[in-house]
Amino acid sequence: MAPKRESRLVSKLLQVLRAAGWWAVKIHGGPFQRAGLPDILAFKPGHAPLWIEAKVGANEPTLVQRVTMTQLQQAGCRVLIVREGDDFEEIIRAGRAANSSGPVGD
Repeated sequence: MAPKRESRLVSKLLQVLRAAGWWAVKIHGGPFQRAGLPDILAFKPGHAPLWIEAKVGANEPTLVQRVTMTQLQQAGCRVLIVREGDDFEEIIRAGRAANSSGPVGD
């Protein structure tokens, strides 16, 4: 059940990002891709690249995901962990997730 819920969350996040003027894409994992990349990558002129990891229920990022997200932050990207029920518009505007783990390291 969780994969469908996460898929719906990712779809909603993509919708909100695109409506706010972001170019956003779902990152699909595979054998030729680095492990641990967040679910969404988004760009908007004048903003740092934004990576978003979507989580549902009690799911938490894996160790590999946390390490990768920290490396992305060190490279100058914004990285957010977003959960069901978060106010997506506010998260994207403020760059943090109020009801979630927020940016890695917060």
